Amino acid sequence: MSAALVEGGLQLNLIHLSMQNLRHPLRLGVASLGLASAAAAVPIDLSGATPSIVDSETMRIDQIETLGSSYWAEFGWSKSQNNFGVNRYGQEVEYEIIDLGTLGGTNSWATAINDHGVIVGMSQTAGDTETAGFIFQDGVMSLVEGLGGPYSALFDINNEGVAAGMAFLEGWVGARALTFADGVTTPLSTLGGSLAASYAIASGGFVAGSSGLEGDTVQHSTLWENGEIRDLGSFAELFYSVGRGVNSHGVVVGESINATNDTIHAYVTEDGIMKNLGTFGGANAVLADIDVAGRMCGSTFVNESWSHTAGKAFVVENGVATFLGALGGGDSYACALGANGQVVGEAEAPGDTISYAFLYEHGVMRALPSLGGSASTAGDINAHGAIVGWSSLPDDTATHAFIAIPRAR
Repeated sequence: MSAALVEGGLQLNLIHLSMQNLRHPLRLGVASLGLASAAAAVPIDLSGATPSIVDSETMRIDQIETLGSSYWAEFGWSKSQNNFGVNRYGQEVEYEIIDLGTLGGTNSWATAINDHGVIVGMSQTAGDTETAGFIFQDGVMSLVEGLGGPYSALFDINNEGVAAGMAFLEGWVGARALTFADGVTTPLSTLGGSLAASYAIASGGFVAGSSGLEGDTVQHSTLWENGEIRDLGSFAELFYSVGRGVNSHGVVVGESINATNDTIHAYVTEDGIMKNLGTFGGANAVLADIDVAGRMCGSTFVNESWSHTAGKAFVVENGVATFLGALGGGDSYACALGANGQVVGEAEAPGDTISYAFLYEHGVMRALPSLGGSASTAGDINAHGAIVGWSSLPDDTATHAFIAIPRAR
């Protein structure tokens, strides 16, 4: 997307945030061979003080499956040797990956899946001049109409089948947060500005995202509840905050520039008020997801710039933050929570040149299959263990949405 197409820092930032949401927080990592350790669990102070977090060590990886690539041959492994672990019923399982294709363009990204197996995301259309949200159901990827502009996306879907996302208006004159249900795209209200996006939706009518204020110079975290909009504020008077996750109690997690406008802090809301959770020991931090029990996942970033790079994935449960480690490389990013303590995201392989989607459960981070390229990310997981995300193809010239399905052996 050319920056010449849109003018104004906040408008560019909204596009950046929407793409960044692919890595949840963008809401691409993978093998350590023979390394094992326990993840570091460190209590954090949820009263608002910046927590002190100890670095974790690298987790052991039990399997790597890169369908269509030379990875199997390089290490002399075969699929029959590839045991991925056990499911909730104690059955041994491995994951089968399926390429979901595109809407006719080069690239696609699957961002969320609900417990009924309905998938949402975004895809370039024929010619790659436009990007549109999609819904994938009953084996078919269908385009979701936007709001007249050349860019739209769906980022989340709840179990009632309502999806949340964003779309630009015709002529790039603005963007709106939106919901999509029963074939109808509905724009949501803004906080007075012309730019807004919704990144998460929960049961009960709760939608989280961000909206520009009047004048479009400031962007605030936003909660929509049954269509009514609420400004969650920001730790800084200038620039932005964004809501990235929400649960069915209306509790929102996300990120905000701090009061001195120089670092990004994670937050969780209590009674509708943002609570500053600091940076979890890094230079910047974000929270990407929260479940109904209040478990949260996110990433802390050692990079002192505002870019979301050099990350360390973590999960917070009962006031304890646990770093998830990596897969032999330096970085990992947590994208979403599943049942039974599961976390999915992306982590890097040794050398930091290959990245893979990961599943973290039972204290172990494991690589998921890819579509054969050098980068993949798991964006979401449902209650049945089905995982969606995106992966580059073997030549790394395209990225496709995928679903990874657990199969009992």
